[in-house]
Amino acid sequence: MKSEKKYLNRELSYLEFNRRVVEVAASPSTPVLEKLRFLTIFATNLDEFFMVRVAGVKKFIKKGELSCDSPDRMSNTELLTKIKTRVDELMNQAMSILQQEVIPKLQRDKVVITKFQKLASKHRKELHAYFLTNIFPVLTPLAFDPSHPFPYLANLSAHLLVVFKERNSNDEPLIGFVEIPNNIDPLIAIADNQHLYVHLDDLIRENLKEIFVGYEIDNSYFVRVTRDRDYELIGGEVEDLLTTIQSEISQEHRDSIRLEVDAELPAPVLSELQRFLNLRSMSIGYHHRSC
Repeated sequence: MKSEKKYLNRELSYLEFNRRVVEVAASPSTPVLEKLRFLTIFATNLDEFFMVRVAGVKKFIKKGELSCDSPDRMSNTELLTKIKTRVDELMNQAMSILQQEVIPKLQRDKVVITKFQKLASKHRKELHAYFLTNIFPVLTPLAFDPSHPFPYLANLSAHLLVVFKERNSNDEPLIGFVEIPNNIDPLIAIADNQHLYVHLDDLIRENLKEIFVGYEIDNSYFVRVTRDRDYELIGGEVEDLLTTIQSEISQEHRDSIRLEVDAELPAPVLSELQRFLNLRSMSIGYHHRSC
């Protein structure tokens, strides 16, 4: 067993384990709500994989070292490329299950997730009042222009990136961010129809004028950043374990590892995000939504 070709890479093997979770969701015998549960498990596993395993691989690249815990001895750069290819395949499969199986089956069972603009006028007014009372008070707009530095986008927190019609001195569009609260249900039920829902971020999107008063809004896009949570606690190099753990955990502004965005996000804005988050293209995933 001395040949490196006889071994499987640890990181790629983990992705194959996560593939089995997607396969359970894809099985015709899996009930619709169980399909949704397994897709959620898959997404959570993937977050953890990027925060720890991919973060670790990128650290080895920065140090110019080869990972010592996978006996196949694959180069880290080749490994990142294969990870991205496999993750893209799994994400496309998961989104296909969600869009082509889960959502249609829920609709047949009279559970409908719709767009805000498709609602009746009465329901739009009710949701606007709900937004002002329950959502608006907890939102904090984050500006980004020559007088404001690029804001910190918290780990695993979804944001709306808002593009304004106003432009800066370099004739570039001004942008801002709004964090989507994670302490509010992501699906908002219509008051007199408990089987009809709208997405929380769709409701916020439709009320951005209440947040950015005085600005003309061109468009808004979903973005989500995954950050490094691979704490380096190397036994031989740690003199005080407690102090080391506290130091590692206190580093809130840790490196960005993955960026998920709307597929419709304009390329120039995407390039700006990559630059400020110090991410290369292979680290970028895409967020799609179908209602």
